[in-house]
Amino acid sequence: MTLQSKQTMAVLMTCHNRCETTLRCLERLFISCIPTGLQLDVYLVDDGSTDGTADQVAERFPHVHAIAGDGTLYWAGGMRKAWDVAASAKLYDFYLWLNDDTLIYEDAIQHILADYECLKRSSMESLLVGAFKDPDLGELTYSARLNGVQLAPSGTPQPCDNITGNFCLVSRAVFEGIGNLSPWYIHGIADADYALRALKSGFSCHVVSHYSGECTIDGNRIWYDPKYSFGQRLRGLYDLKGGNIVEYCRFIRIHSGCFHAMGSFLKSFARVCVPRLFSDTSTRQKSDPS
Repeated sequence: MTLQSKQTMAVLMTCHNRCETTLRCLERLFISCIPTGLQLDVYLVDDGSTDGTADQVAERFPHVHAIAGDGTLYWAGGMRKAWDVAASAKLYDFYLWLNDDTLIYEDAIQHILADYECLKRSSMESLLVGAFKDPDLGELTYSARLNGVQLAPSGTPQPCDNITGNFCLVSRAVFEGIGNLSPWYIHGIADADYALRALKSGFSCHVVSHYSGECTIDGNRIWYDPKYSFGQRLRGLYDLKGGNIVEYCRFIRIHSGCFHAMGSFLKSFARVCVPRLFSDTSTRQKSDPS
């Protein structure tokens, strides 16, 4: 793929204490096919890692813009910080969110840019989000959703109304229209919030036409897993990396109102109390505890 004009892209990442995972992600990124004419810069927030991540990244990928965190940023805070630094450095044409536990395919960046250009020709300024498979089972793990249904790639970009932040392309126009991730969120949910903000501002959201890579399901589902005690499930419901119920209810209140927020809380608490009454939801998006 050759771009019609020179363009710039900032890849935004954040990590904490999973050095080998982060290094594998960066390796896949730098061996992927970068379209001719695209300048790609990587901004990585190392949020207080103590496992040597910063040193290893500096040694193996010295061209990565490393940014230090204090260990309290989590995903949303780290991505906001990476985005602030990148946007202050220059005005990029694109910003690409990349989770460090994803392994993108060689053609992932080509596909996501090609889909963006296709939609742009149809006068649609869109967020593009990738879909991922389990590396062993080959099953869909992370993608976007439309009306609650998770979307598998179909060969053409599909509209969606809820995204995951594993691999998401944000154009300059979208960034200038709605800015950075919301400061209301510490870890998850900020990605879903960003999609709704984009839609409310007149932009669209689409799933990329082809699979973008491999990523296993985040296993932190204690809060509705019946093999854990009630106390463990209740703590999991309030865990930032688990149910994250406080921020989730804030998200529902902002976008759907107080009545729906209360309903979501009661439903989530019911699942904590009687998890066996609910069907398995292991493939739900990370930021959705309902």
